[in-house]
Amino acid sequence: PRINSEGLGTVHVFTATQTSWQFVATLIGTFGVDSGFGQSVAVSANCELIAVGAPAFNSFAGVGAVYARQGNATSWNLRDPRFALEHGASNAQFASAIALSNNGHILAFGSSQGVVFYRRCALTPNLWLDAGSFNRSGTGETLVTGGVGLSDDGAVAGIGASFVRSNGSSGTSAIVFAFNDTKFTEVHTLLDKRTEAPYFVRGFFVDALGKYVALTFGG
Repeated sequence: PRINSEGLGTVHVFTATQTSWQFVATLIGTFGVDSGFGQSVAVSANCELIAVGAPAFNSFAGVGAVYARQGNATSWNLRDPRFALEHGASNAQFASAIALSNNGHILAFGSSQGVVFYRRCALTPNLWLDAGSFNRSGTGETLVTGGVGLSDDGAVAGIGASFVRSNGSSGTSAIVFAFNDTKFTEVHTLLDKRTEAPYFVRGFFVDALGKYVALTFGG
């Protein structure tokens, strides 16, 4: 994120014209100095919604926020609620990765404690409902999500993550989820490398129809 003169993160919004890109608006973080606001960003297809993460907020517990605009306005307003892990501990880094479906109906937040999904209430657009979560807390492993992706309609999701066991060993995973009415469930593990030195998944991308995925890795 770009840091303004007050030490707050910012997100800059541009729109494409026939020949160039035109600046539209700036979203300024409201979560305090050095919150990491803008480290992760996702936009719906019509740019009605912009989701922004601030994973360094509150001792790196992290927080996510959704900004919305009305019609063709050139400003976005912060909507409540703000998203965070229910029992977010320091260094959870919630919203270090974000995905938003093109239709703006599904949100996914990655953290150092897995991934959390939300679905937008059809009758009350400001209301986001729990759509499931995934971690490995019951296996003695800590799942650190490096990238999260959604298909256009939000029906297919995926995460790339590294994990660390209680004995100090580690590995890399890539997992695909499917949305069924109200919740996401795990459907397939693409990658499960249990090595001492994992390759960290930095990005997870799902194509428009949810038929192809791509992973990016870093050391």
